[in-house]
Amino acid sequence: MLLNEAFYKYIDEHKDDNTNVLRLQQKESEEFDILFAIDQIEARKKIKNKLPHWHQNIYLLFPSVISTEQASSEETAIYKSELLSNKDAIKLCDLTGGLGIDTYYFAQRASSVTYIERYPLYCEIAQHNYKILKTRNVTIINDDCNNFAIKNNQYFNICYIDPARRGKNNKRVFAFEDCEPDILSLLPNLYRFSDQIIIKASPMIDITSAINQLSNIVEIHIVSVKNECKELLFILQKDMLSVVPNPQIICVNICSKNKEVFSFSYLQERTLSHSNYASSILTYLYEPNSSILKSGAFKTLGQVFCVNKLHVNSHLYTSNMYIENFPGRKFKVIDIYDFSSKNSKIIAQKYTKASISSRNFPLRPDELKKRLKIKDGEEYYLFATTLYPNKKIIINNGCPFSTNEPSSKSIFSRYPSTRARTSTNCWARIRPTYSP
Repeated sequence: MLLNEAFYKYIDEHKDDNTNVLRLQQKESEEFDILFAIDQIEARKKIKNKLPHWHQNIYLLFPSVISTEQASSEETAIYKSELLSNKDAIKLCDLTGGLGIDTYYFAQRASSVTYIERYPLYCEIAQHNYKILKTRNVTIINDDCNNFAIKNNQYFNICYIDPARRGKNNKRVFAFEDCEPDILSLLPNLYRFSDQIIIKASPMIDITSAINQLSNIVEIHIVSVKNECKELLFILQKDMLSVVPNPQIICVNICSKNKEVFSFSYLQERTLSHSNYASSILTYLYEPNSSILKSGAFKTLGQVFCVNKLHVNSHLYTSNMYIENFPGRKFKVIDIYDFSSKNSKIIAQKYTKASISSRNFPLRPDELKKRLKIKDGEEYYLFATTLYPNKKIIINNGCPFSTNEPSSKSIFSRYPSTRARTSTNCWARIRPTYSP
């Protein structure tokens, strides 16, 4: 790579330009590789919101546009790094280095990190970026992780792996056996030189299937950012086999000013017989965040917060008590309507603008908007749903309550000191049932 001030100046001057037009207009230059510079402009557009701090540094490079798509966001990379404890004792191996975001943040918390990557360009750019970032505790190895796992004899406390989720014809995949590398066949070799494995998986993966496929799971972290589920983390520990798997499942929603955390065990949810169903809509309506919806902890959530579920498939809750720390959106109920032609006309006349959600309801939000002749707005929030046993209703709520929790640098700082700190357990253990 020929890097000079002309290269960086070109990127800065054309940062807002259409990259397709730039490629058509580009002329050969003896000073730098223009096509590579245009790739940088396109990649930077992709990571502007995903990796804001890296975006601010004009000297950081990106090996490809696709590397920015699978890379962790800044928020999720920081979250993963906060799972590590006892910094001086941790040697971590990132087996699928890629863009190197996770490696970088792990390096802030571990004594040393080894970055493994099969593509030479990725390794070259990672070396460049870590030099710019003054990250000196990362060792870069250009190798395929399968080959590395076979021949490596160096001990690591933790191995982290983020399998590529692109199959044939660049099609998105999410099952472990369809990803590259195949983590199921790789695990035996990893356990030769590591006691603990962290696997990053797609938010589309089926949790029960994953538990059946993977042994030794001690924790599953479901990580959302601003109520969008981004990734699942499966934490495995060597020699932790059990007859009946019962991992702790930690649901996290990283918001702009706080983190919502809800924790339960796999069997805790499965052994509860049923939810308490509401016979009517009470003063407040609660909508769980996306991590909890992914986890399926519907019975446990109702039990912990003493809220009644509207219907087995509605995944909304109601209560006469306002619960400030409920992990999700909270609404004050204004009106409740049976779903009928008559009431549809009343709603259409009364609410010209509203945000509409559909939960366990025969019509999609766009279909309801068309039927009710309502435009998008945020003064009112309408939920079309089903109340137990099978009553179709529309609930009108005011704006959701904001969560006034203080910002926290670490999700663990609000808990008593319950993290395990032993030589064989290097990540933070979360045990409280919900965030106080």
